[in-house]
Amino acid sequence: MGIWLGRVWGNCKVLTEMELKELLIEGIKTNEFPKLLYKYREFGKFTDDIIINSRFYFAIAKDFNDPFDCNLSYREDYSFREIKECKKRFLKRNLNISVEVRKKMFETKGKSFISFMKACKQELINNTGILSLSKTNNSVTMWSHYSKKHEGLVFELDVEKDYTFFKMFGMVEYEKEYELLSYLDADKEETTKRVLTKFVDWEYEQEIRIIDFDKYGHRIFNKNLLKTIYFGLKASKENIQHIIKLCQVNGFSHVKFKKAKLIPGKFALDFDEINKNDYLES
Repeated sequence: MGIWLGRVWGNCKVLTEMELKELLIEGIKTNEFPKLLYKYREFGKFTDDIIINSRFYFAIAKDFNDPFDCNLSYREDYSFREIKECKKRFLKRNLNISVEVRKKMFETKGKSFISFMKACKQELINNTGILSLSKTNNSVTMWSHYSKKHEGLVFELDVEKDYTFFKMFGMVEYEKEYELLSYLDADKEETTKRVLTKFVDWEYEQEIRIIDFDKYGHRIFNKNLLKTIYFGLKASKENIQHIIKLCQVNGFSHVKFKKAKLIPGKFALDFDEINKNDYLES
C-alpha cells in the first residue's frame, strides 16, 4: 500500500484534519514526501480553468490511459466461513445500507456473492476522484506525453501552502506483479491499493496521487499553492503571454515563470526564469 495512505488507514481511528496535516509536515521534514509537486498540462480551456477558478479536476479511473490502472484483480474463491465473515464486515462498515440490500446479501452465495461484491467495489472506485501529480518537473517523456510534445506547461505546487488540499495523498508503487485483492479487506484499505499500484513500466512518472474517496470533480485550492509555471521548450509566445496575463488578473501575481531549454551534451532540460513584464507590456 502507498506509504502515506498506508499510515493513515493503519490507524484504528479516522484521523482528524490536524493529525493528517501533522503527518504531512513530518513527511516533508524527513524527506519522506516532497515539498514541491508538479502537474503536467497542455494549453487550452481546461488549463485556463485551473487559473480562473483556482481548482483542479479529480478524475475517475475509467478516464485513465492505462487499462490496468485502478483495475487490479480479486480472488474468486472463498470458503463458506469467509463469505459469512465478509458479509458481517460489509454490513458493519455500511450501517446505512437499505433493508433490501441486507436481505439480498444473505440470500447470495458463492458466485452470486462474488458478483455482488464486485459490483459494490466497482461503484466505490467509480466514485473516487484522483489527481495525478509528479515529483519531477523535468521528465522529457512526461513533457512529451502530458504537455503536448513540449508545447505545454507544468504547474509547480508548494505543499506547505495548502496542507488541506493534500490531506489524502500517497505515492504510487510500481510492481511487475501483485498479490490478488480480497473482498475480505476493508473498503478504503483495498481501494487504496487499487489506486496506488501500477505496472513498473510507468515508474518514470514518479507519481503521487491525491485521493478523494467520496467524489470526483473539481476541488478548490489556496492560490498561494501555485508557486511556479514552467513553459515547454516549444511553447509559443502567444500561449506564454496568455497564461501570464491570466495569472495577473486572477490573483496569481506572485507566481514565477520559467521556460525550458536543452542542456548541451545531455538528454535533459533546464529552465530560465522569464521576466513577465516583457509579456505584459506587449
